Amino acid sequence: MKKFLLLFGMYSHIFAQNSLDTKITMDGSYLKAWNVAYKDFLTIKDLSISQKNLKHYKIHFKIEEQYYIVFFYGKLMNESNMQKYHRMIYGREIKYIINKKDFSIVDRVFFK
Repeated sequence: MKKFLLLFGMYSHIFAQNSLDTKITMDGSYLKAWNVAYKDFLTIKDLSISQKNLKHYKIHFKIEEQYYIVFFYGKLMNESNMQKYHRMIYGREIKYIINKKDFSIVDRVFFK
């Protein structure tokens, strides 16, 4: 059975707003998988410091039978930044596949 958790988006089981009263509860294994993915994300050499800033991303989690999937979805730039940087999103769209048993990275996939 597959479960899907969206932390920072509109279509979610858990919706996080910029509100002081927002509460999010999740199993600690999500955070372990997140930690593995985030540490690797910070080591990607072709991302600038700005592109590594989490404010430019929406993070999604998905659970499969053997894996945690962590998605980094880059947010859209405003029009002036699109013209300045010649791209539409701040970061890179990346999918991490994390093994549930040992929390190792099975695969890292970059999207355009």
